[in-house]
Amino acid sequence: SNSQYIQNGINKWIKNWKKNGWKTANNTDVKNQDLWLKIDEINNNYQIHWDWMQNNDDHPQNERCVQLAAAASPK
Repeated sequence: SNSQYIQNGINKWIKNWKKNGWKTANNTDVKNQDLWLKIDEINNNYQIHWDWMQNNDDHPQNERCVQLAAAASPK
């Protein structure tokens, strides 16, 4: 991912979010809980290695991800 929020969320924070009733360390609601639940389900069903990579418009896989996201986005 080129999002440190996604990378940290799935690798570092999600266990505590679930343990704390989907509250952050500041005791506020985790934003986009519905999406995190979907990501967590996928993460639990597949062996995924989550890495952060700096946004790089010239990277072929990054460009493909941008295309896939645009195609899946509601119009």
